[in-house]
Amino acid sequence: QRRPEVRSSSPSTPLSRLLPGARTMFSLGSLFQGLPLKLTAEQCEGRTFIVTGANSGLGLACSQRLVQLGAARVVMAVRNLESGKAAKESIDAAVANHKSAILVWHVDYASHDSVKDFAKRVESELDRVDGLVANAGVSMHHWQEVEGLESNLTVNVVSNMLLLVLLLPFMEKCAKRLEVTPTVSVVGSMSGFYAHDALFKADMQDVFNDLNDQKKWESAMVSRYSVSKLMLHFATRELAFRKPVDHSRVIINVVNPGLCKTNLLRDASAMLRFNLSIAKLIAGRSSEEGSRTLLHGLAAGEESHGKYLSECEIKEDSVPDWIRSGEGPTWQTAIWEQLAQRLEEIQPGCVTQALSV
Repeated sequence: QRRPEVRSSSPSTPLSRLLPGARTMFSLGSLFQGLPLKLTAEQCEGRTFIVTGANSGLGLACSQRLVQLGAARVVMAVRNLESGKAAKESIDAAVANHKSAILVWHVDYASHDSVKDFAKRVESELDRVDGLVANAGVSMHHWQEVEGLESNLTVNVVSNMLLLVLLLPFMEKCAKRLEVTPTVSVVGSMSGFYAHDALFKADMQDVFNDLNDQKKWESAMVSRYSVSKLMLHFATRELAFRKPVDHSRVIINVVNPGLCKTNLLRDASAMLRFNLSIAKLIAGRSSEEGSRTLLHGLAAGEESHGKYLSECEIKEDSVPDWIRSGEGPTWQTAIWEQLAQRLEEIQPGCVTQALSV
């Protein structure tokens, strides 16, 4: 088959060799522009939001803004409860006399049981969910397996989608009972658009098992985060296609926060961290500004369903042609079907129920 033609980063640029698409991401003029706050207090009043990975960075900034906007309840989903409680205290200190109920709940994306327990807790303790910001993720640059799969794949792809399919039926029920339109905003990354060369080296018929071959892939871990984000984009896009918003009343979109000054790449090599520190110094967004893209995902409305959002706009035209045509749809279907099978093994019936409600 003919490989789709996508311009790659220059091999003469160190950062471009280390992170697919880095030159393009960091040269975007939009990184220097202030981003608008498009979510309003009216859209938050009386509403309940869940933010995963909420103890620091984008997740913390997003949670704080939801409190400032007057959300009735904000669930900060965190792996480390002590860190989460400290994050809550920082919000309490920053937002004087707020009326929001801030709940700090544990969820560890490295454990399928933890994700399932969290979903059960949502259904048993919350009366509604109006927005889910699927922000939790890792960028591991050394080989580590959790739940029988390389950790970037487990956390960024499998666990993110597991929580989504587990909560979809509940969110649909909320939509119908309350006559609202909940939103799931999955935090993606533009870097995934430049990971096609790495992903396409895998066996399309057995993507996850192929990518879990340590001997084959350990030397290519620098691109694994981007590969996982591309797979997450494909999976989210396919789920949105199979769950039309006019039927489910739940909006699903993918948000690109851009280059932000967070500690996501703390596990990266010293060289990559150094290069990224320079890039962030020149063009990086603060966590607060980057979080505005996540908030826009919650506010973007039905027209954003299944779409890619960036710079607080729907930017489907920024999605490479090869994702929307050519080999892209074939890979998208293959990844979804293999992922769905894994999710069904983790929680029998979860995908079937999510697609049928």
